[in-house]
Amino acid sequence: MLQASSLSFSYGKKRILQDVSLELRPREVVGIVGPNGAGKSTLIKLLTKLLVPSSGTITLNDQDVQKLGRLGLARHLAVLPQGGDLPTDYHVYDLVMMGRTPHLGFLARESKRDHDLVQRVMQRTDVWQFRERFASDLSGGEKQRVLLAKALAQEPAYLLLDEPTNHLDLKYQVEVLSLVRQEVERGLGALVVLHDLNLTARVCDRLLVLQQGSVVAKGKPNEILTESLLATVYGTNVRVVQVDSSPIIVPNL
Repeated sequence: MLQASSLSFSYGKKRILQDVSLELRPREVVGIVGPNGAGKSTLIKLLTKLLVPSSGTITLNDQDVQKLGRLGLARHLAVLPQGGDLPTDYHVYDLVMMGRTPHLGFLARESKRDHDLVQRVMQRTDVWQFRERFASDLSGGEKQRVLLAKALAQEPAYLLLDEPTNHLDLKYQVEVLSLVRQEVERGLGALVVLHDLNLTARVCDRLLVLQQGSVVAKGKPNEILTESLLATVYGTNVRVVQVDSSPIIVPNL
């Protein structure tokens, strides 16, 4: 289990997160939602050691992540950062192979197992046909699927995604989130930051709602995404209707 307990973080005197706790287990998708500036991306950076919490702890299988080296952490956690991009002068196959780096020794060559695994994750994410193309030749949705394949090549237990559907059209949003859901059913745990509440409600098992750096609600989407909560958190009135046991948020224009 990936667990954060009572996390707080400040930039100087400005408090960004305050007393945030969460748990992520295998075979579940946990969504983090909230307005801009709520601290969602900061939370991802804390979980991946890009930032150090002002207080609180982060453990991975009961081990303090601050005691794990970068490569050790990368064997368990894979990240799709917000605005992630790909080097343009590499073939797609070589980019996905970079995901094997945490498992290779210094100057080690890739084994047959490495190549077989890369082929499998590229096929699962439907990017195998791009293997000889350069990243510069791909569309935004294709690049995002390559990034996902690279993350899966790490063989992580947990996948952390910071706005993975940002700037993608509806087709690619659905493709990327469907792939994440499939990998979770194969055994991964996924933590995903999303702005689209309707997509969030469809793909996530549990939600964590942040407002001004604090957790204001947590639970199943159809239990906590209420009209009163959304009006309070986002400062606008909406209507919530149920479709296939999933809440659909309809803005009042």
